[in-house]
Amino acid sequence: MNDSLSDLALRVLHNRTQVQPVDESLSVSRRFFNDGERAVLYEIAEGLCTECGVALPDGWHADHLIPHVRGGLTLIDNGQALCPPCNLRKGAR
Repeated sequence: MNDSLSDLALRVLHNRTQVQPVDESLSVSRRFFNDGERAVLYEIAEGLCTECGVALPDGWHADHLIPHVRGGLTLIDNGQALCPPCNLRKGAR
């Protein structure tokens, strides 16, 4: 990844440790993470599944920590990179 993406990933990791208000209007109905958000999630996870630690394959899943169906927003702070088996096992929990 390029330096600016790495810098962004580091800022996101730092911000996850701080409570900040979220502008919900940015992601009220959007279901899927865009390519830029997916790249940041991949970088944060260092190319490994957040759940089991295996190398993320092509077709890895950008997953909501708080499921979209339960009101989770499609924001980097509510996302994680998972291998398909871990995400399918997780479901909407």
